[in-house]
Amino acid sequence: MILGPTHQRYLISNLLRSAKQSIYIYQQDLSDPEIGKLLSSLAKNGKKVKILMSPEPFGGIDNNRINQTVITSSGGEFRFKPKSELYIHAKVILIDPEENGQLYVGSCNLWPEVLSRNRELGVVIKNNSQVQAVYTIFKNDWGSALSYEEAKAKNTKL
Repeated sequence: MILGPTHQRYLISNLLRSAKQSIYIYQQDLSDPEIGKLLSSLAKNGKKVKILMSPEPFGGIDNNRINQTVITSSGGEFRFKPKSELYIHAKVILIDPEENGQLYVGSCNLWPEVLSRNRELGVVIKNNSQVQAVYTIFKNDWGSALSYEEAKAKNTKL
């Protein structure tokens, strides 16, 4: 269990570092610079990093764009679901689901204020059937997701 804010950033960072081959993330907000640098470094070092979000999750300015650029330039990938189809509100991290993986499910966005000051709660699950169930859903959502520009354009046509 991860109960924030005490050690929340440290524990989530260690969870990400524990990946042997892959990291799959559902996230509403990924604007924390430290987490962005960590994910970028992991992608540079050959880890598969895939992140699924909604564009402009809070409307207007999208503070996630900086980390999206940093992580993508290192080999990480992003895809987006238009809010009109599926709003990504989940806070999920899958680590190595291809083999004996683990799964974080919680309330913590990867946003500086949340990681450092908020009372958030999450659990790390190592039950393979639960990890596989979420991984299957992630793969399906990923397969139908769009580029940032495509998803944003669909949102503006509402």
